[in-house]
Amino acid sequence: MLPKIEISNNDLSILETDSDCLIVIYQSKADLNKDFQTYHNFSESITSLEACDLSVHKEIVFVNSPIVPGSRLILSPIGSLDFDTDDVRKIADAAKAGAARAIKAGARSPTFYLCEIPEFTLSADSDYSHWAEVAILAALEESYVTLVAREWNAKTNSSAKNEKFDSIKFKLSSSIKTTCDIHTMLKNVSAIEQGKRLCKDLGYGDPERMTPYAVASI
Repeated sequence: MLPKIEISNNDLSILETDSDCLIVIYQSKADLNKDFQTYHNFSESITSLEACDLSVHKEIVFVNSPIVPGSRLILSPIGSLDFDTDDVRKIADAAKAGAARAIKAGARSPTFYLCEIPEFTLSADSDYSHWAEVAILAALEESYVTLVAREWNAKTNSSAKNEKFDSIKFKLSSSIKTTCDIHTMLKNVSAIEQGKRLCKDLGYGDPERMTPYAVASI
């Protein structure tokens, strides 16, 4: 099972009311300002935050902001991608950290907004060509609930806890260049994540639970 997933690549309605948390994945303050420049209240809120918290744009930050859905705003910076040791995993780390913080905050239907990363990064290394998919899969990975937890939830009539999120929306900046259309991207990431979750279930470390017979039945 997966939470309901939606992916879009337009800048309209970033601050939707049917979400309960906004998680922004971005590389620099300039990228953040560029994508949210039309949302004056948002920009003012970030400026006020910068004045009292020097960690902004350096590490993940949670803000109680009434201008975003659910009053939960999470800024999860990617950091530099310029060094020889940097790769697409830094984007995955930022997405996972954002998802983990949203879960701790009690969000059930978050919206992830992916700001564009520099064009030179995309052209310099083809490994970044699927960075949007990497970010989406990282967020979905963080929402996975282990097999033993799901079985316990079933026994205790707590199946609602089998997913950490009810739904997840991913909004891509309209300036992001993707290798496929949005519908294909949604189909691909859903299939990959379902396969990953099946492998995690099958590879669970308890031999009494995931016996050869249980593997065959799946």
